[in-house]
Formats: sequence, structure tokens, C-alpha cells
Amino acid sequence: MALRFWAMTCQFTLRKSDKAAILAALSRYPHHYDESFCESADRIATNGYATKLDIGGLAAWKRIRCETPWVTKLQSLPQTTVTTATRKAFLPGLTPARRLETLRSDLKHGMGGAFALGSALLTAWNQTEFAVTDRRTRAALRSLLRPVGCACDFGYYPTYVEHVAEIRNQMTTARGDEVLSSRDIDKALYVLLPSG
Repeated sequence: MALRFWAMTCQFTLRKSDKAAILAALSRYPHHYDESFCESADRIATNGYATKLDIGGLAAWKRIRCETPWVTKLQSLPQTTVTTATRKAFLPGLTPARRLETLRSDLKHGMGGAFALGSALLTAWNQTEFAVTDRRTRAALRSLLRPVGCACDFGYYPTYVEHVAEIRNQMTTARGDEVLSSRDIDKALYVLLPSG
């Protein structure tokens, strides 16, 4: 069974139709879309840390604007600062909130209010436990969970990832032999609602 970070403030049970919708959405996710993400994830898994190149690759994959002050700040940091900060954020036993704070403070970068880039970085490191967040996936998560009684705020990354992990756990229990990752769930959320 997957790691539980803390007790959730709400409890929900996915309906059979919700589970079917998630699987259908996951099957529609464009497989080639993640090639650069997977390349960064492979590098991070091999090294145990991320470099400026990995973070830049993930920013491009997330389509995050790079002509902003955060890129200048990142580029002015020594590579050793970046690798040390990410290695520290990837240490075993940390909660998502602690990982988030470590990246924000040690990289001297806010990582955005909703943590889109930081979520991509943590997910590239551990796709089983972490999920990428953005406006689209948070909207899909709200749409999916409101009817089953969840009114949580998914703008805070640890809340978002905890709910994605709970969905993953419920989907895995339902599927038995096929284990889904939190990354699988966020890919399904990405295509669950039409873009617009």
C-alpha cells in the first residue's frame, strides 16, 4: 500500500462511473507528450538530484514562461546549490509540504503559487507518489470530487497530491493487478475536462 502523508481532512469514495471516466481519460492521454518529461525523470532517477538543465527541461515541458525573473535567479545559482537543494528535497521521510518548502527556500525561487514547476520536479523524481498540478488538473479534480462530498482547496499542493494519492489507492484497489501511479491519475485529470 502506498505511503500516507497525513490524515486527510475529508473522506470520499469514487463512484464506479468516476473510476471508468478516469480510466477512459488516461487512455486518451497523448503518449508522446511526455517524452521530454520522461527524459528529465530518467536523469533525476539516475542522479538522485536535479540540475538546472533538468529544471529548464521540465519548465519547457510545462510550457512555463522562461523570460521571467525566476529563470535569471535559477541561472545565477551555482549548479551545486541546485543539486544540493534538490537532493535534500528528495530525502526519504519528508512530507510533501516539507519538500515544497525545501525547494522554495533552497532554490530561492517561489516555484509559483500553485507549485506547477515544483510539482513537475517532484513528480519527475517519484511518479508513484507525486502528481503534476496546474489549473486544468485542479479544475478536473474539483469536478470529480465535489459530487462525492469533497470541498477541499486544491490550490495548496500537499492537499492536491494527497487527494490524487487517495484516488490512486482507490483505483488500484478496484483494478487489483494493475497498479496506477499518482502520475497516471494526474494525466487522466489533464484530459478529463476539455481545455478551454
